[in-house]
Amino acid sequence: SHDGTLRTSAAESCSTLLGPFDAERKGGLSGYDLWRMTQRKWDFLDVFGWWASKLEWAFMWVLCQKDGVVPWADIRDQYDGSLFERIERDRQANHLTSQG
Repeated sequence: SHDGTLRTSAAESCSTLLGPFDAERKGGLSGYDLWRMTQRKWDFLDVFGWWASKLEWAFMWVLCQKDGVVPWADIRDQYDGSLFERIERDRQANHLTSQG
């Protein structure tokens, strides 16, 4: 059974694939970094896929950015499927503390 977390080698692969787009070593990817990444990884025959990729990463940026940067931890969580579970846990915890 799979527990939904990236193995070390998969997490390293994520950093290897996306790391070059964090040239300033900000600890994640800015909106500009994400734009450059989707520009470089597109197939000119797949216009729908290109736009879908841009929309996916734009949504990720809106949802997770902190000071204009999507942290590496959030990107890894998105890839292993645990991002939305963590966001839900965080929101529930914030809701309980705001009521208490």
